[in-house]
Amino acid sequence: EVQTLMSKWHGASVLHSVLTSGNLYTDLVRHDTALERWYDKLGDKFVTFMCNSVASRLGDRAFEDALKRWYDKLGDKFVTFMCGSVASRLGEPNFEATLERLFEVLATSGDVKGSCFASIFGRGSFVKRISDPAFEGRIMKLFVEQLGRSPQSLVTYLGKNDGSKLDKI
Repeated sequence: EVQTLMSKWHGASVLHSVLTSGNLYTDLVRHDTALERWYDKLGDKFVTFMCNSVASRLGDRAFEDALKRWYDKLGDKFVTFMCGSVASRLGEPNFEATLERLFEVLATSGDVKGSCFASIFGRGSFVKRISDPAFEGRIMKLFVEQLGRSPQSLVTYLGKNDGSKLDKI
């Protein structure tokens, strides 16, 4: 049965992403439906989507529900959003609340399709810090007072001030 599952995967790069992400390879039968569902949704972006954080939580109902919610909101920007260690925290109530707040703020400021939101959360250094209420407050103050509520300006600013520079905001 495992050999059949391995041979059905859609090319070497997809099979490689499945086999090297977390411990999926230990129980392909159990994860097959979830893997197939996400492959069908993401197509070529599936390989990027697969990472250890996703793989270790795939099949967990709360995680899968959170994935679906954010996929429905972000569409083709979903994989970018998941790239910055979001998967390891997705489903945590405080983190989800922060995501919702920032999504709403950016959407009401012109980022209606979520591309700036996805780019921001695609940065691991940002994701690592954003659950700190003081950091979130500094980001919001910067966004409103210095960046004129421009989602693209926030993306640019964060790109220039990535990593430990974020601690100085």
